Amino acid sequence: MSARARSLFEVADHVEIAGRGAFVVGHIRDGLFRVGMQVRTSENASTLTIAAVEYLDRATEQKFWNALAFHERPTLGFLKQVFPVGSVLEAQDRAS
Repeated sequence: MSARARSLFEVADHVEIAGRGAFVVGHIRDGLFRVGMQVRTSENASTLTIAAVEYLDRATEQKFWNALAFHERPTLGFLKQVFPVGSVLEAQDRAS
């Protein structure tokens, strides 16, 4: 069995977009993030599967972020609870 590379994402904010669901917003600190990767919640109580990796910007202020959405469509409140601002989440490829 080979070791999996760590993909780390630092949470800066959370947003909800009508018709799209809730997103975790922040910065990729290490590795690659792609659709289908899995993220364990802070309590390790559940696993979320990445459905989208988006790019957000506020170019006039020179601010740039990435955003992650999940297949399970968690609520904004749930994401704020399990991935608070400043936390670092780790993603891995799905176990085969």
